[in-house]
Amino acid sequence: MKKITLQVKFTALMLVMVLIPVLAANYIFKRAQSAMKARTVITGTRNVALQLKSAGDIPVLEDIQKMDLSEFQAPEGEPQLTTEQLEAEKKRLLDEASSRVEIAAFEAGILSEYLESRFADLENLDNGLRDLETAAQMFYTGSLIFGGVSLVLFWFFMNKVSAPIKDVVERLKVFQNESSDTSQVDMLEAAIHFDTFLVTARTILQESYSIAQELNRKLEPLTAMPVFSDENVRQFFTDVQEISRSSNYIANTLDSTTAHIQEVSGSAQTIASRSHQAATDSAETAAIAGEGKNAVSETIDTMEQIKDEVLGLEDVIENLNSAGKQIGEIVNTITNIAHQTNLLALNAAIEAARAGEHGQGFTVVAGEVRKLAEESGEAAEDIGKKIKEMLLKTGKAVETINRGASKVIDGVNIANVAGNNLDKIVSSVLNVNKMIQDISTASTEQSQNIDSLRGSIESISGATKITSEGTRRVASAVNEQLSHIRQYMSITKELLTLVQLMGDMLDKFNLNS
Repeated sequence: MKKITLQVKFTALMLVMVLIPVLAANYIFKRAQSAMKARTVITGTRNVALQLKSAGDIPVLEDIQKMDLSEFQAPEGEPQLTTEQLEAEKKRLLDEASSRVEIAAFEAGILSEYLESRFADLENLDNGLRDLETAAQMFYTGSLIFGGVSLVLFWFFMNKVSAPIKDVVERLKVFQNESSDTSQVDMLEAAIHFDTFLVTARTILQESYSIAQELNRKLEPLTAMPVFSDENVRQFFTDVQEISRSSNYIANTLDSTTAHIQEVSGSAQTIASRSHQAATDSAETAAIAGEGKNAVSETIDTMEQIKDEVLGLEDVIENLNSAGKQIGEIVNTITNIAHQTNLLALNAAIEAARAGEHGQGFTVVAGEVRKLAEESGEAAEDIGKKIKEMLLKTGKAVETINRGASKVIDGVNIANVAGNNLDKIVSSVLNVNKMIQDISTASTEQSQNIDSLRGSIESISGATKITSEGTRRVASAVNEQLSHIRQYMSITKELLTLVQLMGDMLDKFNLNS
C-alpha cells in the first residue's frame, strides 16, 4: 500500500473543515424556516385567544350534551376509545363543565394578556429568525466559495513546491552518477607517468645525440685511413644497425603514444564540455531551488491565513451554538404556550357548548385551536429535538475545527522545516555549482596541457624519424668504407669505447627495465 502523503492528508482535512460548516449552515437554515412556521401558529393562537376572551360568558352545556362522539378518532399513537368510554368521558365533561365554564373566560383573558405581553418577543423572534436565515444562507454560500478557493490554492502551492524539489533530486542523481566515473582520473595518472617517461627519453636521446656527434667527429679522420681490423669494423657496423633499429622502435612507440595522447585530449575536452554543461544545469537548479523556497514561503503565509480563517470559523460556530441554545429556550416557551393553548381550547369548547347555538362557531374555532395547539406542540418538540441534535453536532464541529486548527499549526511547522531544508539545499547546490565550475576550469587547463604535450611528442617523433633515417645512411656509408676503417686500430678502440657507452645509454631506454 502506498504511503499517504502530507498533501493528501491536508486535502482530506480541508474537505472535513469545509463540509462540516456547510452542512451545519444548511441545517440551521432549514430549522430557521421551521421556527418561522411555528411563529405563524403562535400568532394564530393569539388571535383565537382574543376571540375566546370576548365569548367567555356564553353557555356551552347544551352544546356539549348534543355533541356526537360516534365519529371521534383517537390521536395517532393512542388506543381508540369504545362507545361506553366515550359516553363516560362525555358525562365527565358535563360534570366538570359547570366549574370550568366559570373560569374559562378568566383563563382566556390571562392567555390573551400573556400572548399580548409576549407578542413583542414573538416579533423579535421573527426578526431574529429572518436574520438567522439570511446569515445561514450567506454562511452556506461563503463556505462553499471559501472551500473551493482554499482547495485550489492549496493544490497549486503544493504542486509548485513539490515539482522543483523532484527536479533538484533528479539532477543531483545525474550529477552523482556522472561524477562517480574514475576512468578520467586513471587516464590523468597515466599521462603524468608518461610525461616522466618522456622526460627520461628526452634526456637519453640528448645524450645519444651528443655521443653521435662525438662519434662523427672521431670518424672524420678515418676517411683517408685504411681499415685496421675486420672484426672491429663488423662490430661497429652491428652497433650502428642496432642504433637504427632502436631509433625506429622509439619512433613507432612515440607514434602510438601520440595516438593515446590524442584520445586523452579528446576525453579531456569532453570532460570540460560536460563540466561546463553541468555548471549551467547546476545554476538552473539553484534558480529552481530558489523559486521552490519562495513557493514554500508563500505556502507558509497561505497556511497562516487558513489558520486565521479556521479560528474565525470556530468563533462563528460558537455563536451559532449560542443562538441554537437561545432558540431552544424559545422553543421551550412555545411548547408551554402550546400546552396552555390546548387546555384553554378544551375549556373554550366547553364554554362554547354551554353558549348553545350562539357558541357553535366558537366550538369549531376551539377545535381548530386545539389542533393548532397540538401541531404547535409537536412542531416545538420536534424543533427542540432537532436543536439538541444541532447543538451536539455543532459541539462536534467545534472539536473537529479545534483538531483541524492544531493540524494546520502542525502543517505550518512542517512547512517551516521544509523551508529551512530548502535553504540548506540552495546552499548545497551553490557549493556544488562552484565545485563544478572549478572542475570545468581545471578540465579546460588539463586539455590545453595535453594538447601542448601532444605537440611536443609529435616534434620528438619527427626528430627521431629523422635520426633513424640518418643512422641508416650512416650504416650504408660505413659499409662502403670498410676497407679504410681497418687502417685505424687505435682510433677504432676509442670509437668502440664510445659506441659501448652509447649502447649502455640505450640499454637504459629498454621498456622492460
